[in-house]
Amino acid sequence: MECPEEIRPVLLQIVAASLLMIRAAGWNGDPARCALEADHIHNLPRLVHSFTATELKYYLEVSVPSYVSQTSDESNATFEPHWIRLREYVARSSS
Repeated sequence: MECPEEIRPVLLQIVAASLLMIRAAGWNGDPARCALEADHIHNLPRLVHSFTATELKYYLEVSVPSYVSQTSDESNATFEPHWIRLREYVARSSS
């Protein structure tokens, strides 16, 4: 299924922000942070390419809480507006 136009830019913004964090962590010599950020987003390109509601729910219910538990409030704040939009989409499309 094609990724819904409403959420494609949201997913791509998450990937872009994470890539900037990975780059900064790499330059700062923090491979653990690079791995954490990459783990957070590694399924999102596939979700953009071949969307399934199940994978979006997995991202929101498993990947996001795992990321949140391992990062700072500052990092989480970067993504929270995007996560809210994705949760709103899921709520609307589940009804």
